[in-house]
Amino acid sequence: MSEAQPSKGTTTFESYTSDVEECSHKSQDGDRGTVPAIFHYQICAELIAIAREGGAYAHKPNEGTEATDNTAFHPDQKAWQEKGADRPGVLKNFAKPENFANPRYNCGFMYFDGFLVIDHEGQTLKPFRVIPLTLSSKFEGWRAEAIRRSDPRVRNMDLMARMPVKVEASVDGIPTRKPLVKINAIAGRQSRFREQAGAITWSRPTASNVQNFLWSLLPQDCIDNNLALPRDLTQQERGKLLELNAGTKPRRARKVRSTRC
Repeated sequence: MSEAQPSKGTTTFESYTSDVEECSHKSQDGDRGTVPAIFHYQICAELIAIAREGGAYAHKPNEGTEATDNTAFHPDQKAWQEKGADRPGVLKNFAKPENFANPRYNCGFMYFDGFLVIDHEGQTLKPFRVIPLTLSSKFEGWRAEAIRRSDPRVRNMDLMARMPVKVEASVDGIPTRKPLVKINAIAGRQSRFREQAGAITWSRPTASNVQNFLWSLLPQDCIDNNLALPRDLTQQERGKLLELNAGTKPRRARKVRSTRC
């Protein structure tokens, strides 16, 4: 068994507590298979119920038609909205601030009632403190962008792992489960948010011509204080941005314009 078992009961995720436990140790022989595991999709309803005890969103995230196609409550994100005063702080900046402190806590593995939590493919989940315990398949691009800016270690696969799955086929009586949303669709939602808002990604360098174009649209106050553009791009500005992103490849430009989630 593991060198240091997670304590039974609760684990603090910064400002809120849940029944999900975390452990940063493998078993002594390095074999995770010796630890009992449970699929995330099996406990979605329980995770949503646990989170609901902490409150409710002021601006409810998009949700699907099924009861478990829902984003669990996260109190640090209670007031989040795409625009206005309650926009996530990381979306109010244009570029990543030089003094931005990346989270450095040891993420470990996610546990629930002593079971190691795994996704539909058997991969372990990491209990990132900034990600709600479950995510709807309709999870918005601006929320995903805010989460990934808040903790650069978060990948789109970490978001997808918390979304619902569907039974796609049955092989020898064993159901095959696939995510309702593909990983490129999650990335596409973030990309379309940035395209609409005139924002740049913080997860990789932005081409200088793209950044300079967006920089030229910022009011002087935004430039002086590293603030995001206080409005959406016009249709003409978005067209110019797509051209810059596509470079000299018209076929790529058509593909970008036609992308849908």
